[in-house]
Amino acid sequence: MHAVEPLSVVETLPVQTLTAENALELGDGRPLHIGPITLTPRFNAVATERPTAEELPARHPLRDHSFAAAWLLGSIAALTRRGVASLSYASASDLSTPAGTLLQELSALRGLDVVKCSGTTPSLVAYPVRTAEGMVCFTGNLTPWAVEAHISYRSQDQGLELAPWGTAALRFHGTDEGQ
Repeated sequence: MHAVEPLSVVETLPVQTLTAENALELGDGRPLHIGPITLTPRFNAVATERPTAEELPARHPLRDHSFAAAWLLGSIAALTRRGVASLSYASASDLSTPAGTLLQELSALRGLDVVKCSGTTPSLVAYPVRTAEGMVCFTGNLTPWAVEAHISYRSQDQGLELAPWGTAALRFHGTDEGQ
């Protein structure tokens, strides 16, 4: 059974980290490519024949919802590990959705350093990326309630309120050069 209610789907994020870490260990230093990652349940993981059109799973009901963007950000944060070479998200293929928009913004920063952060809670995901101008911290609310957060970078502090399942990108200016 594939759970589709949001809180159950959010509970899969720590398992994604564990799965990636186990695969990296089994890979013995080889680059790991993960995908397709999707909200939609698979047809049949042990199928021996291609599915018919009627057997294919329906589009996930939350795919176009802001929840999909929050889950996508949580998934990317969960799977970003040294040795993971690529992630492929099938559920964000429609670039006009909140998840698609987030994926485009993150893709523009591909190859840049992801900064380790502290002080997060299970209800909030933070994905800070160091840029030439400073840092962009993508944040996501993994709950159906509004949450407040404060993100600090160097001497800068920004507060924000995230709507239920909301995401935001906070931009901080200044680099670590000369320090």
